[in-house]
Amino acid sequence: MHGITSLDKFANLKPHQIDTWLNRKAPFGRKTLSMVNSLPRFTLSVEEVDTKPSKDGKTPVIVSLQIGCSATCEEETGSKTKTPFGTASVLTCLSTGELVDYRRITVRALLREEKFFTVVVNLSKPSEVIEVHISPNDIAGLARTLSYKPFLSPDQYPVPDTRPVLKEEKEEIIDISSHNNSDNNLYRMRSGAGNHSAKTRPTNGVQTLSNGNYACNHRCKDKKDCHHRWSELIPRSY
Repeated sequence: MHGITSLDKFANLKPHQIDTWLNRKAPFGRKTLSMVNSLPRFTLSVEEVDTKPSKDGKTPVIVSLQIGCSATCEEETGSKTKTPFGTASVLTCLSTGELVDYRRITVRALLREEKFFTVVVNLSKPSEVIEVHISPNDIAGLARTLSYKPFLSPDQYPVPDTRPVLKEEKEEIIDISSHNNSDNNLYRMRSGAGNHSAKTRPTNGVQTLSNGNYACNHRCKDKKDCHHRWSELIPRSY
């Protein structure tokens, strides 16, 4: 509305502008501005401590930064109690989304004095940028972001490895000798090799003659010339 997209822009308005735009009676605009101005305002500072370029194009660039953060606010008009602001989070990460450092501190401590800490960041690409964010955990719309990029030429960064990754294809070798004999038995059953029970009758203890017939139980003089049907034997395959 009217280009007001943040609390900072809203705090720069006049009380009568707020009354007019929102169709409210005075002193609505003045009280609203007093509440907005009582919220903490955060500031960030980044100072480079040391930078080590890449060695032989293999190691990453090492950057040491000193980060300072603080907060200020005005007391709300007519308020006798102090508003608890809770804690604030300080996040340091790369523009690629990689997390570098995370800290949490009370807002009251930042209101008393500026806090400093050091972080060490490894950079592997010239396009990477270091980003520092600070935001209260209980109040929305008060976040601050500061970006930093060291003054280095691209040849001071590690050389990227652009070779394609080749996957090793391993040929599966089956050791037939280690397989169980049951596989061979299954092959015999399917092919019919060595399967004689399908072509011969069980002897059940009956005498087998030299011509391949079974000896009958009749009183035949010559068992080989016996013409009883049950004594005929189907020729064997072996």
